[in-house]
Amino acid sequence: MRRKPWQTAMIVVSAAVVVLSALHILRGGTAPMPAPFATGATVGEAIAASSASGRPALVFATADWCGPCQSFKRGALADARVGAWIEENAHAALADLTDANDARARELAERLGIQGVPALVMLRDGREVARIEGVVGAGELLRWLERAATTGG
Repeated sequence: MRRKPWQTAMIVVSAAVVVLSALHILRGGTAPMPAPFATGATVGEAIAASSASGRPALVFATADWCGPCQSFKRGALADARVGAWIEENAHAALADLTDANDARARELAERLGIQGVPALVMLRDGREVARIEGVVGAGELLRWLERAATTGG
């Protein structure tokens, strides 16, 4: 008995879902959100706090389905030195881009110019002054944070 094209497509899609789910589980699943970004502060709230304090807003763009994002959260963003720097020198905000069908997430990604995740975007007066994309180590991230906060780059 021959399968209909839609049946073959469903089998392929189902297999892909199983494989991706297995990889997600094997990689440790969704990493805990690093403390500075776990507050749930929005980009607007971070920008407002930044305007009041003079410290920059730091936006972390991530998605639960993104393997590199989970690695970044477990690595550099979980480093105590990085967390302390962010807490002391910036106003952290989370841009959760997990749901590509969420109009607000799409609008936020467009507004911030997010082409890929993970990304950190530093803002002053609501304008981007620096950006880093991809997974980096704690030392490199700390150097970027210092440079971005003082020179915008």
